[in-house]
Amino acid sequence: YGTDSQGVASASEGIVVGIPNGTVDIVGCEIRGGSGTGTQTVSVGVRVNATGTKVQVIADRIYGGARSGASSVTYGVLAENVGSISVVDSFVHGGTIGPTGSTSVAVQVVGAQPAIVFDTLYTGPGSGTGIALSPATTGAIITGDLIVGGHAGNYGVFATTCTSIATLDHTVFANIDTALYDCSGTGGVPITTMSGLVAQFPSAASDRVVENTTACVASLDTSYCIPDPSCPAPSTTCLPSLFGASWTPGDDGLAGLFHPSGADGGASLGGWTLAPPVPCALAKGGAPVTGIATDGFGATRSVTTPTVGAAEVTGSCSP
Repeated sequence: YGTDSQGVASASEGIVVGIPNGTVDIVGCEIRGGSGTGTQTVSVGVRVNATGTKVQVIADRIYGGARSGASSVTYGVLAENVGSISVVDSFVHGGTIGPTGSTSVAVQVVGAQPAIVFDTLYTGPGSGTGIALSPATTGAIITGDLIVGGHAGNYGVFATTCTSIATLDHTVFANIDTALYDCSGTGGVPITTMSGLVAQFPSAASDRVVENTTACVASLDTSYCIPDPSCPAPSTTCLPSLFGASWTPGDDGLAGLFHPSGADGGASLGGWTLAPPVPCALAKGGAPVTGIATDGFGATRSVTTPTVGAAEVTGSCSP
């Protein structure tokens, strides 16, 4: 759990990886970035600044922390300098921010060739992004993820350049109100519909899904959409429809993230699970990934009807 003192220069991190040319595995942990009140400050769950180091973040529950000062930022995972990084089977809350001018990010990578696979990523309730990639990032693999917004100026995936991503498929976007994918900094156009995303990344098109009533109706993306009357909306309204009792509206999901709720499958560890009955388009949204046989709870992933996000769905799905 990160800690902080007041002041402009202060920062708070749960775990910092700083040794160069090493190998670090962060597995099965509960990590909180801490909180602070200073302006222009930062909270981070996992921060990596280690040239040449291979980092694996596996089956963790991570909260980016909270910042109430203006022009501040929170990150669930921030890789500023790294040889390679993978984030797998993890539940990540980007963090809680205060005034206008602040932002939160679930996973941000500067450089390297990241693999972000089978994760449940929440932007946070304010203006935030699920996955952010810098200009130096190339070959990014994004697959099997569930990216959820708080409906307040949210982006699913933001890439500074349009050449950062090698694979973006089998991913669900829910409650994202600004753009599913944006690389407009280098001439791209922000993509707000699933058909537009499919055109940008043609592979495995049928396995991308968005759960958002407005986007589905306005774009007529019926092949890729699951209309949800509770979304788009603030996280307190929309996310319980997606995660059921494992999401705790009163604290923006934090109790559900860190403590067992006894609901939606009765997971023994904290983490958000899809609420039954799970739509089949969500339950079958993923795809087998070599080397990833279990989910964030250790449950064996199905190789015939694999699921999206950090938690394997058990039982039947609804049409």
